[in-house]
Amino acid sequence: MQATRREFLYFSLFYAAVTLFGTGLYVVHDRLPEVPLHLAGEVLATTLSLGVFLVLWYASQWSERLEHYVLGVFFLGVAVLNLFYALSVPALPDFVLANSSAKALFFWVGGRLFAAAGLFCGGMTGETRRTTSALRYLLVGLGLVATAAFTTVAFKFGSVLGSVSSGTANLSSTAGNIELIAALLTGGAAVRYALKYLRSGELLYLMMVRVTGVFLASTVSSLLAIHGSEFFNYLAHIYKLVAFFLLFHAIFLVAVKEPFLRLLQVQENLRWVNENLDTLVSLRTADLRAVNERLRRAATTDYLTGALNRRYFLQKAQEVMLQAKVIRRPFSVLMMDIDGFKKINDTLGHQVGDQCLQQLVILAKANLRQNDVIGRYGGDEFAVLLPQADAQEAASVAERVIAAVAQNANPPFTISVGIASFPQHGDSVEEILAAADAALYGAKHSGRNQYFIYEPQPAAV
Repeated sequence: MQATRREFLYFSLFYAAVTLFGTGLYVVHDRLPEVPLHLAGEVLATTLSLGVFLVLWYASQWSERLEHYVLGVFFLGVAVLNLFYALSVPALPDFVLANSSAKALFFWVGGRLFAAAGLFCGGMTGETRRTTSALRYLLVGLGLVATAAFTTVAFKFGSVLGSVSSGTANLSSTAGNIELIAALLTGGAAVRYALKYLRSGELLYLMMVRVTGVFLASTVSSLLAIHGSEFFNYLAHIYKLVAFFLLFHAIFLVAVKEPFLRLLQVQENLRWVNENLDTLVSLRTADLRAVNERLRRAATTDYLTGALNRRYFLQKAQEVMLQAKVIRRPFSVLMMDIDGFKKINDTLGHQVGDQCLQQLVILAKANLRQNDVIGRYGGDEFAVLLPQADAQEAASVAERVIAAVAQNANPPFTISVGIASFPQHGDSVEEILAAADAALYGAKHSGRNQYFIYEPQPAAV
């Protein structure tokens, strides 16, 4: 709460400074060249708006949050409308159609409406919503279509907005209504960003509260200028430029500067590690080896049985498949599980069930060939890779494992085994595993405590 009050005080002082600057500029405006000053201000506003879009667009490595892209797309439209406004004032050569105060005014309020809508829509979009590349391009397309439509209306029907005469901001009722809508949208955006900041404490939202506050002041000043106050017209321009600068600063800080500083910190950490690596290794070699071995086992093996875990087993299966295709040799897969395993758990307890799983792996490994690999596929289901073994060779291995389990398991239990081979039963790891699983079901269905070689179902006529 204290930080919030301090931030409010800082913002109030900043707002007062901006107002004082705008007042001073108004006092001396008669001594300044009007057209160059106008062009400089609008070119700066256009540059800042385009900068907001570009930073947000290319910041996908920082964030893919939808709220940022929505804001960026609206400010792409703001950049276009600001540029057209700068080129449409009567003191400049005609731009597309004859320049007039009405045409310039239409682009002026249009740019402000787009800015207010961008702030509001960005604020209303949820923080957790993510975007995709296709959605980002769709948003840009929609933004460009909306900008083109507004530009067409401005060129064709700009006269409905009234005019500005004798250097006085004489806004029509239509322009006043648009400014009122912009003020309401900006006020809603300010409330929404304040709520987001209070909920998340994220720096960007606090900075967006500042942006919406200054832009709201610009909109209110523009509304007051309806009554012919050139002073408030100047303030509206100054506040708009400051709001755009604050927005660009906020986006640049969060999207570029902070990630860059984090990268520098990471690089500094890496440099320190590299400089001290020899010392660290010499002091902790034994410990590092032990840790690395534990990490390797944790990443590749099932903690209960010592068999490969499913992820690493599938990786080995892909390697065996690639080798089989290169050397044009078969390989087989055994899919096995314990018969009546649920009954063992229910009657003897899960601790005994775990012991049965461990015994199965030990007995299976004792009867596999040197290069065979066993992995826990899920629950009480285990898969065995048999490189360079056809279905008949796999059946011999399955017989040994089934017999060893039936003779040595304590408490007694039996297993069923399904067999599938490459290329006979499939051309991919997924197909072979699915065939072996189907064969396991066949072994269960045929009476258990046996193996079953996969038999493809005949195609339906």
